[in-house]
Amino acid sequence: MHTSGNLSAIEPDDLLVISPEAQKLTIIRLPDPITNCYFDDSEEYLHVTAFTYGARFKLKQQQVWKNFR
Repeated sequence: MHTSGNLSAIEPDDLLVISPEAQKLTIIRLPDPITNCYFDDSEEYLHVTAFTYGARFKLKQQQVWKNFR
């Protein structure tokens, strides 16, 4: 969970971002099943692992993630 209150959840091939009000804010589709996701300590990056790779997504800025709509 991000400090903004948004929750990152995984489905087999998708990373979901869900607001504190339980609204689906976005879906990020990836080519392989996702096994885990987490933020680094500064919440600057979102790390995603899958069976065949690991990926790191840089968040543009904290405000973007807080107001992801």
